[in-house]
Amino acid sequence: MIIGVGTKSLRCETCNRDYNACVGHFGCIELAYPVYHVGFFNYTVQLLQCICKRCARILLPNESRPKYLLGISDDMNPLAKKALHKKIVAHCKKIKICPHCDFENGQIKKYPFMKIFHLIRAKETELLSSIFYDEEMNSKNERNKISIDEAENYLGNSYEFLTPHNVLKLFEKIPKSDYILLLLLDNSPMDLLCTHLPVPPCIIRPSSHNNTGLRSVEDELTMKLNEILIANETLKKRIQDGSVFIKMIEAWDFLQVLVSVYINSDVRNLPPQHNSVASGQGIAQRLKGKEGRFRANLSGKRVNYSARTVISPDPNLAIDEVGIPLKIATHMTFPVVVTPFNKKYLQQLVLNGPYQHPGAIFILNEHRKTHLNYVDRKHFASKLQIGDVVLRHMINGDYVLFNRQPSLHRLSIMCHRVRIHPDQTLKFNECVCSPYNADFDGDEMNVHFMQTEEAKAEAATLMQSKYNLTSPRNGEPVISPIQDFITSIYLMTKRDTFYSRSEFYHLLGMLLGHKDCRRKICLPKPAIIKPIPLWTGKQIISMILKPFEDCDCSLNLKFMTKAYSSNEEFCPNEGCMSIEFT
Repeated sequence: MIIGVGTKSLRCETCNRDYNACVGHFGCIELAYPVYHVGFFNYTVQLLQCICKRCARILLPNESRPKYLLGISDDMNPLAKKALHKKIVAHCKKIKICPHCDFENGQIKKYPFMKIFHLIRAKETELLSSIFYDEEMNSKNERNKISIDEAENYLGNSYEFLTPHNVLKLFEKIPKSDYILLLLLDNSPMDLLCTHLPVPPCIIRPSSHNNTGLRSVEDELTMKLNEILIANETLKKRIQDGSVFIKMIEAWDFLQVLVSVYINSDVRNLPPQHNSVASGQGIAQRLKGKEGRFRANLSGKRVNYSARTVISPDPNLAIDEVGIPLKIATHMTFPVVVTPFNKKYLQQLVLNGPYQHPGAIFILNEHRKTHLNYVDRKHFASKLQIGDVVLRHMINGDYVLFNRQPSLHRLSIMCHRVRIHPDQTLKFNECVCSPYNADFDGDEMNVHFMQTEEAKAEAATLMQSKYNLTSPRNGEPVISPIQDFITSIYLMTKRDTFYSRSEFYHLLGMLLGHKDCRRKICLPKPAIIKPIPLWTGKQIISMILKPFEDCDCSLNLKFMTKAYSSNEEFCPNEGCMSIEFT
């Protein structure tokens, strides 16, 4: 009764609350023998590779320590921390003789399932025994010799079996001064092994009744905990009775399997005789993944002022624009406070009502919230006061957050400007597919309509796609021309391709006909004058880069592609591009 209340007639002995008020409490199982944590097993092996197996000091010599200490700080980047840890492990693996106690360290090897061996170069005069030996498991005689032939063939004859108890004692001997070099800034190495197993409260693993209602069906976690308790008692009894060592190893091995499956049921390299134990879901499976607790119950909740539908490409949209269907725009609202400057505009939106775009759906004042579909809109438009709030439709130029699940990095959600269209899908430029990892085979994306001016300003400043052209990971461009754009540019600029005056005007109008372009452009001289004036595709690219004579454009770009060899004198066969403006 310590971890919660199982029935409605009892009270919790921990918090003294009844069945409805008690949320449950965690308990623990004290293991008879330590086991490796399945999530930290690889890190445990790396830590053993870095320390001496006798004195537990880090294997770095004193002259090498300052070099690594300079790169360690409390606010280290996780990637930098991982890279530094990799360098330290690689350095320590090369050192065989401990610089502190002159002990000869061997190689650390893993053996299924979750066993660690220390390969020691044995001398002819003192050969190491092939006996599984542990001080706590008091056994050292010939009948307890290792019986795993595969291990002998794989590891050789001179090796030491590192049990979790020996590893735990070795970690306890690590000096505190070496914690910083092992990147254990705020943690203890003893926490990498399990000596106690947490038991969640009953509310996390509730029992259910079968169809007959005669008996309850326990949760999978409860069944796994029962198996762990039985295996733990068996191991404890064998240790107390002084059984042969191989029997205790079998009991510990089974306990290790049960604890690993309890934490992560997808663990690999299980012994064949224990494959049936991995049925059901472990704690990790209940938390991670699409059906896990976080994505299904916390992040996967319904969100107001959002929309979701299929995406489609539209090359006529700018990279910072998103096409919103009219049906969605008439259902999404934004609160606008009535001021003397926008009163007339908002009165017109109120007159349009909820079904004519652009219009309004609600009016908020100090008295009540009014839906405009059921009232006299002319009356409410005339009575509109300064300080009232009008919930208008989404219109062109609004800022929205555009997101595709799963959100794997920062660029999975960005800010775009709204462009209303009469179709049924969300549209955006194909160049923006890469940061979203999107394609147009039925993918769905989400739109979130921000409800304050502060949120819109923050999103437009920090999250707009045109300000996030490069990846934060390595600085490579993530928004760039792809597929159809590359093909069209190649076809447009290849040799012996010319365009008449009307075709040249048409292409320039499509590429430079943005609403912000109001200046008169200066056409270049045609590449061919007679019999008719003709222009090349390269001239179109030049006009895009510098459409006006006084345009502040200074470019000197030489870009070598994969097909470029070594000839500095560019020829038609070389894979390069040269753009020069003086």
